[in-house]
Amino acid sequence: MQLPLFVIPVVEGTEVSRQVSVGVALELAEGQTAESIESKRPILVDAFYKELYGMFAQRSRSDRIANDRAIKERLAKVADRELGTGVVKEVLIQKLFEQERPK
Repeated sequence: MQLPLFVIPVVEGTEVSRQVSVGVALELAEGQTAESIESKRPILVDAFYKELYGMFAQRSRSDRIANDRAIKERLAKVADRELGTGVVKEVLIQKLFEQERPK
């Protein structure tokens, strides 16, 4: 199940210091279909945005904040919380870009 590209600005102080783009797809457990969870998709997308904003805000002072393993783990927890444990087999990171903004 493909989700929209998440584009997250990273704010340090009062300025956007960089931008992280995350492309995510969900591998659903056997017996699950995209149609079966479509009604929860907006809630899931919103929860993923909130999790990514929070995650990147905590790490904003790091040299590199986009860590694919950490993103997968945190989004898997969010998916379990929003869709139910075991609905999502794996969170797949398809794209991950981190771009610093010129100062």
